[in-house]
Amino acid sequence: MYQQWGKPGKALEYVYKALQIDEERKDIRRKVIDFINIGSVYQDWGKPEQALEYFHKALEIDEELKDIRGKATRLNNIGIVYQQWGMPEQALEYFQKSLKLFEELNDAENIAGIMKNIKNLT
Repeated sequence: MYQQWGKPGKALEYVYKALQIDEERKDIRRKVIDFINIGSVYQDWGKPEQALEYFHKALEIDEELKDIRGKATRLNNIGIVYQQWGMPEQALEYFQKSLKLFEELNDAENIAGIMKNIKNLT
């Protein structure tokens, strides 16, 4: 909610508290969500380096859990950050990795979304 109100600092405060709780509980799946939320706040705040840091942390856990759908989604998130940052080559690299995984999952909806992201790079 704070993020929507344009108060990213306050949003981060609460998401970091959630992360701390999830770390104490050793809830690795919730940590992925926390990392995604932190990355999203930084992304919306115009801080791509920090957004990438947290999306990569989420990606590492997705890989550890062998969560193909999560990994594909995170790769797309990373591609979007690079796209917004004006780095189309890096964005394309991550979009292509994401596309490959969604194709393996036969996920037509996400395949279409990734193809749209790739089209928007040109």
